[in-house]
Amino acid sequence: GTIAISEVRARPPGAQIMTVISRAHDFDAVAAWARLMVFDEFSAPARRYSVGVAYLRGQGNGGGQGGGRVKAIHGLDQVERELGSLVVDFKLPTPGQAPTGSYEGEGFVILRHPETAVVRRALQRLISTVRVELS
Repeated sequence: GTIAISEVRARPPGAQIMTVISRAHDFDAVAAWARLMVFDEFSAPARRYSVGVAYLRGQGNGGGQGGGRVKAIHGLDQVERELGSLVVDFKLPTPGQAPTGSYEGEGFVILRHPETAVVRRALQRLISTVRVELS
């Protein structure tokens, strides 16, 4: 017999979604959203790139809020050598950082290329190579 409301807001999505949309369409999605809200105007640009994001979540002891710290990030040098030209945005975890406890993890890497298959392979390589170790 009661109503529960989680969130009701007209806002852009989180989790780097606006950045991904911006990079895929090569425009400022946040500015476009603001124009839509204020002036009720939106012109969708064509998608120019395939874009994907990998969230870097800590693994090991101490997962979740309040437990452990980022001890090390493994595989970054290798990924940078192999995929560096595809990286358009990133936030890397730092040693000593507390885990966020969020599905977004402790950092992210966004990749972009005109071909979807290239981004798909690169994301697979990234997530199979980079590991955030918690202590």
